[in-house]
Amino acid sequence: MKQDINDGKFDVAIEYCQKAIELDDTFAESYSNLGNAFIKKKEYDKGIEQFDKAVNLNPSQVGALSDRGLAFELKNDYENALKSLDKAIEVDSDYAIAWYRKGNVLKQKNEAAQAIESYKKATKINSDFAQAWLFMGRVYFDDKVYNKAIECIDKAIELDSGISNEIGTIIKDFKNLETSIQEKLTILFKNK
Repeated sequence: MKQDINDGKFDVAIEYCQKAIELDDTFAESYSNLGNAFIKKKEYDKGIEQFDKAVNLNPSQVGALSDRGLAFELKNDYENALKSLDKAIEVDSDYAIAWYRKGNVLKQKNEAAQAIESYKKATKINSDFAQAWLFMGRVYFDDKVYNKAIECIDKAIELDSGISNEIGTIIKDFKNLETSIQEKLTILFKNK
């Protein structure tokens, strides 16, 4: 089921999940997988319904709580997204994905300081979480804290070469520009 979702075979995954539920309607993971297949199809309400079923069967199903938060975020329902993500964090405060997703929601709500704190918690739990480093850098960049932004984005690039392929050249150009500005300012200062 999960492999079918990863391979983009969402309808096949949905069919398998539904068969698994027919065989055992008490296995929370089947509902969670079904919810993820619906998210991939952009059928967020159906996904949320399945995550609710998973959580009703197993209230400590941290993955379903976090994934439900993602579904709410994708619907732009940030309040319910935060409620679900906070519940996931309450169940397992070391669940880095929930902290990362909380950072994403807070970023969308223009709550930069809180978003950064969530990303920091995600990267403290999992220092190899490239996406969390990248988006923390994005928030710093939006706040014009360029040195921190570059530091975080560099870390993301170091961890995931795919990120480097997408933005590595731009970051290198930015660093060169920053160096050039510093050099010019130093000369102006000396010639004051």
